[in-house]
Amino acid sequence: MTFSQSKDNKERKQDRRTIYTRNAITNAYIQLLKQKPKEKIKVAELCRIAEINRCTFYLHFEDINDVERTIEEDLFHKFQKYVDTQKPDVKNRESISDDFLDTILHDDIYVTLMSSVSKASFFPKFMESYYLDYLKSSLSKDQNLTEREQELLYLFIVGGVTAIEQNWIMNDSDIKKENRFLDKMVQHIMSISGSKIPSKTGR
Repeated sequence: MTFSQSKDNKERKQDRRTIYTRNAITNAYIQLLKQKPKEKIKVAELCRIAEINRCTFYLHFEDINDVERTIEEDLFHKFQKYVDTQKPDVKNRESISDDFLDTILHDDIYVTLMSSVSKASFFPKFMESYYLDYLKSSLSKDQNLTEREQELLYLFIVGGVTAIEQNWIMNDSDIKKENRFLDKMVQHIMSISGSKIPSKTGR
């Protein structure tokens, strides 16, 4: 075996070890998050469940918040990949498609994050990218929305969809039926016209 081959094998083992350790930590975090809010999770108990020491933990993560950020980033890329690989005739950026809903609402990690006290912060970011192209292409020029008004519109819709998504997780809802209603709400909001701020003199 050459030096180069030996080095490659060593790096592959280190990569596998790194992936295994990081997965053990994130899995331990999700396990604890099912039992208590993030604010009560300590590095020591996380290390105990992941069967590592504190030094190993800090080799991979800065703190508990960094663990959650990593989990959210992984989910973001996982869901984005799912959306990007849907067939063109199935893909639906007008709302959360039924297929996509079924995928995310059966994802244990996602449901745990969205059900926790901390709430998953990645979902608004994901929904913004999920909706943005559709929203921009759907706005009529006759609506005369300023860039700021468009920004507020996007934030309002994404925030509303996030709240509905969390409600679906916390309650036993008829999601397919309510998703149709969500479509109607989004379409109605999208029909809003821009507002002109009157001058102080009223002219």
